[in-house]
Amino acid sequence: GLKTASFEYANTLIEFKDAVSKIGLPCVVKPIMSSSGKGQSVLRQETDIEKAWNYALGSGRGDQSEVIVEEFINFDLEITLLTVTQKPEISKDVLFCPPIGHIQKSGDYQQSWQPAKMNQNVLKDAQEISKKIVEKLSGCGIWGIEFFVKKDVVFFSELSPRPHDTGMVTLAGTQNFSEFELHARAILGLPIKDIYLIQNGASSVIL
Repeated sequence: GLKTASFEYANTLIEFKDAVSKIGLPCVVKPIMSSSGKGQSVLRQETDIEKAWNYALGSGRGDQSEVIVEEFINFDLEITLLTVTQKPEISKDVLFCPPIGHIQKSGDYQQSWQPAKMNQNVLKDAQEISKKIVEKLSGCGIWGIEFFVKKDVVFFSELSPRPHDTGMVTLAGTQNFSEFELHARAILGLPIKDIYLIQNGASSVIL
């Protein structure tokens, strides 16, 4: 029931073509499981359908043969909301890091900054969505949850159950704990009372 882009799954090339037809062009093609955008592409013309299918299958993780076809959202901002859950005996509260804005190119992370400048009501919507997701999945640690923001509407995009590449900016001392410290503390059962911003920061990856 969360707000997402429209999507379809496909296990064969025929199903994939049908999914593209339903979603329409342009659309985003993704492997069912990936890392750092590998296997993702924006399909803009029908002549590239088989190319996008083969790239998604060949570049995904594991032996998955399923592909996602997703509506292309021309968003204003893309953010990562680093979300922390702790062991139930330590705390049942879900904690959030200040939002991280980021830029990706061809599915690869390029730059991020913290905090992302955004409407506080939109941020609250993203936090509520994140809370629903992590409580349903359960477990402790840090979650990298990505959102698209278009006007004042937030769309859930995807989730990584671990420290996130866009969260590398936290190593610049932007908040009281880096994402790696938060992940370790949550897993080890060391209490995290709160997470707060110390200073603005930005990072740019050298590929």
